[in-house]
Amino acid sequence: STEFQFDGLYYLQNNLGLGLSILYDKTEIEVGAADIDTSTLLIGPQVSYNIPLNEKISLFVNGLVGYATEEIENEDADGWGFQVGVGLKYFLTNSTSINGILSYQSLSLEDDPGNDFDSSGVGVGIGLSMYF
Repeated sequence: STEFQFDGLYYLQNNLGLGLSILYDKTEIEVGAADIDTSTLLIGPQVSYNIPLNEKISLFVNGLVGYATEEIENEDADGWGFQVGVGLKYFLTNSTSINGILSYQSLSLEDDPGNDFDSSGVGVGIGLSMYF
């Protein structure tokens, strides 16, 4: 599984950010001799809160909820999903940080015939943040 996430946050206060998150996931599942390919898009509003631990390290929590769509072997499903996470930021400069995150994601989707597809999972990621 490979996932890319882009977040844009506007900080309403020093440590409280509100913004938009776009998440794309590509997964290949091997079932016996068959391979199943899925791609998922989750887009929606996000909130993030930083808890400074010292001058260089900050703990953060975030959450997003939004529209989700998934393609499973050329079949489309859509619905909604959410993600919550906790992580650490290490500030290289005042305007750049390296981030590590542990997150939980849940999706609730439905295709055209009315079949439900629910999925959830835990993920670990690293990222880079730039502050303007």
